[in-house]
Amino acid sequence: MSPLSLLLHLKRIENHLGRIKSKANGPRLIDLDLTMYGSEVVKIGENGDREGQWGVPGAGWLEVPHWAIGEREFVLRPLVE
Repeated sequence: MSPLSLLLHLKRIENHLGRIKSKANGPRLIDLDLTMYGSEVVKIGENGDREGQWGVPGAGWLEVPHWAIGEREFVLRPLVE
């Protein structure tokens, strides 16, 4: 599965479980992020692009490794181990 296909699958899961888009960085029922994809680097669009602009329903862009991976201890800790 390509990184974009995986992201679309994650968005479908979020929608199926009842995630509703609210304000940016607000509380969420569920939030699935694609933080890494092996050693691949992927960049589709730019942070802040409107949803669907690059064929990414539910998201406006995709950047892998995740643009904020260095700020997420719950992601970094397992990588260190």
